Amino acid sequence: MHPLSRLLNTLAPGALVALCCSALQEPAAADLVVRPTPFSLEVPTTTLLAGRPLPSLPLWIESISLQTPVRDAANPSRATTVRIRLRKLSSLIQSVEFRVRLQAGLGGQASLAAWTESGVPHFRSEAFGSPASAVTEVIRVPALGVDYVDLTLPGRGDRLSGLFMTALKNGTVLHPIDFPPNPVADAFASNSGTTEDPSRDYLLLGRVAAMLDAGPFTVEEGTPTAIDFELSKKPSMALLTYEIRNVLASEPPITALNEAPLPVGSIHFPDLADPAWIVRREVGLPESTLQYSGWIKVQQLLPASSLVQGINRISLEQPRFGGAVEIRNLELQIRNIK
Repeated sequence: MHPLSRLLNTLAPGALVALCCSALQEPAAADLVVRPTPFSLEVPTTTLLAGRPLPSLPLWIESISLQTPVRDAANPSRATTVRIRLRKLSSLIQSVEFRVRLQAGLGGQASLAAWTESGVPHFRSEAFGSPASAVTEVIRVPALGVDYVDLTLPGRGDRLSGLFMTALKNGTVLHPIDFPPNPVADAFASNSGTTEDPSRDYLLLGRVAAMLDAGPFTVEEGTPTAIDFELSKKPSMALLTYEIRNVLASEPPITALNEAPLPVGSIHFPDLADPAWIVRREVGLPESTLQYSGWIKVQQLLPASSLVQGINRISLEQPRFGGAVEIRNLELQIRNIK
């Protein structure tokens, strides 16, 4: 029996949380091995935004500084910049993965840009961040030839509630020649995104895949969102796949096909170490309600008996207390099994 299991068997259930916290502080006490992460950093955002010195930085980061705007009532849109200055380690690090978590309700969007020392731009992201909800955006920035990366935040930077950075290096990955490669590997196994052209339908070995809505679009609590699609004939099997952001682990969307309710879809949750996990605190919700503020994949089998030749309708609705979610890359796969 694992040493931690033997220890748990001697404790009352209520002692589990205290044990885990103690074990994280003193790994040797419960034979808990802490995975080293010398090339990753979870920035204490409270310390950063207060302008106080940060704890030790990974080898590839030279410094992190905060440039705050002067308070000016005439220019309320002025931004705050977090500048991450990189060391030249091109033989070891080729890219940097940023996971930026923004709070809801404070307005404005963020962006990332990479520069050389002389101000030559190497990379710029699209603006990101929904003012209606907390979001975690994952952005990978090429590091070759880059001297510093700027994270631009609206206003005084108060929307920033989490910042994680990890170094990426190139590696050799095998994939079949006839099939597109999988999306880039993610630090916490929360891969999302499609490598196919969303405007085309694809036939592969008897399976047809069609993008119904590339999105993103918002699904509100108690307000169904309908997506219609047409089938030339009734298939033997159908699978609905989409990516969702800000879903509660205990409250996935309610799905219906042609007004017939369907079982709950299958959600591939990433590692619980992922900084995109947050506790959502709201009246009516238990204290431990977990919300994933990044993009993750959902799969939903559609029963062939509920599909018809002609127009079909998929309906998505958030349950009570589920809150609003964003959905993108809503794809339908169909196949006739002979």
